[in-house]
This record gives sequence, C-alpha cells and structure tokens, in this order.
Amino acid sequence: MSRGITFGTDGWRGVIARDFTFENLYLVSLATAELFLEEGTAVEKGISIGYDTRFLSQQFAERVAKVMAGQEIPVRISNKAIPTPALSWDVVSNGSAWGIMITA
Repeated sequence: MSRGITFGTDGWRGVIARDFTFENLYLVSLATAELFLEEGTAVEKGISIGYDTRFLSQQFAERVAKVMAGQEIPVRISNKAIPTPALSWDVVSNGSAWGIMITA
C-alpha cells in the first residue's frame, strides 16, 4: 500500500522505506514520464539520471530509468554516484531534455 507522497520546495520529501518506497517511486516516475512526454522533447533528446551515495540511491535511479525506458524515453544514467552539479553539467553538455537526481 502506498503512503502519502509530499513535495516541498526542493522536491519529494519523505522517509526511505516509509514514504519513499519503490512502489511510490514507480508512481512518481510514471507521472513524471507522462509530463515529460506532454512537454514533447524527452523522446527526441532523452533524459539524464544521477544518484548519490545514500542508501539504495543507485537502485532507486535504476528503477526510475526502467520506468522512463518503458515509456520509450531514452535514458542516460550515471555509472557511479555523482554530485547534483555533475548531473546538471551532463544535461547541458549532452543536450538532454531533463535531468532527474536521486539524492536527499
């Protein structure tokens, strides 16, 4: 059963394994993919996904990538933990339509 999903000024707010679960991540990822598709450039330009060193960050990022790919959105995912500015650089330098960072 999914619990409430709350967004603040800096993104999704929640406690891992209570609010931030793989089930809720799927729901948020699918809704985000729908928004990306409505915007219109995600399929053409793809998106970039990064993650940090926190607990399960890589697995969360991989789950997001799987959802995006399932919606036929090309994905570039970092091959290691990176800081948020590195994801921003990747988005700009590779011309991605969007970036998603899994971080606290």
